[in-house]
Amino acid sequence: MNETTTGANTGVHPPLGRLLSVTISVTDLPSVVDAYRTHLGYRLLESGYIPAALAQSWAAPQNAEARYGLMAPPSDPSVCIRFVEGLTPENYRPLRTFGWAAVEIAVMDVDALAARLAGTPFKTIGPPADLAFGGGALRAMSVRGPAREILIFTQIRRAVPGYDLPAAIDPVDRAFIAVAAADDLHKVRLFYRDKFLAPSGPDIETPIYSVNDAFDLPREDRHLMTTIALPGQSYVEIDQYPEMGAKRVGVRGYLAPGIAMVTFEIGGLDDLPLYWLGEPSHYEIGPYMSRRQVTFYGAAGELIELIESV
Repeated sequence: MNETTTGANTGVHPPLGRLLSVTISVTDLPSVVDAYRTHLGYRLLESGYIPAALAQSWAAPQNAEARYGLMAPPSDPSVCIRFVEGLTPENYRPLRTFGWAAVEIAVMDVDALAARLAGTPFKTIGPPADLAFGGGALRAMSVRGPAREILIFTQIRRAVPGYDLPAAIDPVDRAFIAVAAADDLHKVRLFYRDKFLAPSGPDIETPIYSVNDAFDLPREDRHLMTTIALPGQSYVEIDQYPEMGAKRVGVRGYLAPGIAMVTFEIGGLDDLPLYWLGEPSHYEIGPYMSRRQVTFYGAAGELIELIESV
């Protein structure tokens, strides 16, 4: 891994922009694409092979020339889910390691979706329930997808004061929250504040049932969480994980299993106070479209990718 520093670092740098893409590591791309198309109504925007230089920029050289697919809901292709074919350890268990833990997706009717997903590759691990946060405005379910990725399908019934949440147009609409599992919520929050000028919202202590189940904890155990609001009605959620949480271990040279990386837009790269995994580069494929990108690790071990908006 060849880490390189940023440019001049004048102390003036652009804030973190909107969520663009969530990258999920899969072992069988066609079956995952078919599952998202058939059961979630997503459409395939683009497919191809990962350039070797791009895989190297992710510290995942073994993903060079791997098959990939970009998918999104029909009404909004601006935020996509990218599937990259690779290897996942047989013993990988989601929701037990630090880094990107889940992606939250807006839906029109979560109860109807739960009924439709019965018997499909999307296995319910947390049935539809009103969230304690939001005063009944939010109803959500948790699902383990065909690549062992964790998806949270959230129905937004009405506005939540202090939050700008997207209204679902498609039955299963776009991703709007990337959830990071932290060993130290305060450390991760400071990372986003200091590096990206992104202050977090209030701390909330609440049960996270899927996490409690994953760690065999009492269902009502409460965990600290906070959110960081970004442009484009998108968010980063930071969850404080139990002390039994561990570093995510994948197959050497490949992207991490599950949700491997999250991509955000940013106004510029040259003055960011970060250590990149490689020099800024541009690619013709989506979601880059010739714009420069860089990749680096966040404070929870999460792999973050940035794409310049200009």
